[in-house]
Amino acid sequence: MNTRKKQIKLIIIAGVLIFGLILLRIVYYKKGEKIKEVEICSVVRKEIISTVSAAGKIASLNFYKIGTESNSRIIMPLSKLEKGGDIICTLADPEERRLIQSASQNLQLSALEFETAKRRLKEVERGYSRNLENASLSLNASMEQCKKTEKLYEAGAVPKQQLIESQNSFKKTKLQYEDAHEKKDIYSQHVQIKKAQIQLENNQQEMETILDNLKEKIIPRELVTDRVVDVKIDESDIKMINVGQSVKIKRNGFPQDISGHILKIGTKVIQDQGQTYIRAIASIENAPDIESKPGLQVEVEIEVGYLKNVLTIPLAAVLENDRGKAVYVVGKGKAMLRIVEVGLCGQEMVEIKNGLKVGNLVVTLGNLELKDGDSVKVKI
Repeated sequence: MNTRKKQIKLIIIAGVLIFGLILLRIVYYKKGEKIKEVEICSVVRKEIISTVSAAGKIASLNFYKIGTESNSRIIMPLSKLEKGGDIICTLADPEERRLIQSASQNLQLSALEFETAKRRLKEVERGYSRNLENASLSLNASMEQCKKTEKLYEAGAVPKQQLIESQNSFKKTKLQYEDAHEKKDIYSQHVQIKKAQIQLENNQQEMETILDNLKEKIIPRELVTDRVVDVKIDESDIKMINVGQSVKIKRNGFPQDISGHILKIGTKVIQDQGQTYIRAIASIENAPDIESKPGLQVEVEIEVGYLKNVLTIPLAAVLENDRGKAVYVVGKGKAMLRIVEVGLCGQEMVEIKNGLKVGNLVVTLGNLELKDGDSVKVKI
């Protein structure tokens, strides 16, 4: 009987010890696992607007009055009228708007390509001159060295092998000099310029044809304001800019933003104080009580994209890895890495085309330190 009681007592003690060990292990594991604090945001459906920012200056223009019928809008600067070149326009009819925007963009891009080709030719020509000068100097130096070695060889001061090496070096330098004389890169660039010029002339002709067809749809002069904004658009952004796009004109001290539209996009690339840009003209359409004198510096925000009712998350939530764009989705105290497909980007929000759904919680702060599967605590 006593033996049985002892056995039971030992079993109980052993059970308590095992339970204690398990408990200690659990506590140790929880202490070793670091729970990271993060901020999160829910995936929602909303509109998203993508914009480009540029510097601008209030200016005034003179316009030529053509036609007084129709409420469509085409505005032509007087200085360009005779040539039928650049135009300033916003059209009410969607099909006409599409037509004129497409022609304007084609003209702008072809002119940009033409200017780029000419600039590239100058760079190639400068490189050719430098290479030729260097090759000439090397040839002269090699020639002198070869003559010197020949004299030393005749005097018995150097072995024949050294003479052969000097002669081979001179032949090699001579070949390099002849290669430097080749103008194949310059010829190739002239071909590119010719192609770009032909494309530019074709697009100019297309624009002139459109102008001829739309002459009767130009608004009366009295409906056009003299005040516009001269905008400097960075060369890297210019492909996103089209005639007719909405703009907001801002400045500290304005009681409200001024609205307007892109009326004209220039074709000449301008380099000034380290900045490369193309000029555009924007209308001023709602500034009756705002001081907007010519010469006033302003900030211009151009709307280049708009989507309604799309999945959106903050830009801060999106990370880049070797598989593409990704976000951390929080659920059951864990942060799980998920690959996503992004679309239109706004200033703070980005469209999600694939990979998330409404209500998903994504990490917006603290995601840079996370790994897939990390335990997280939402910061309140």
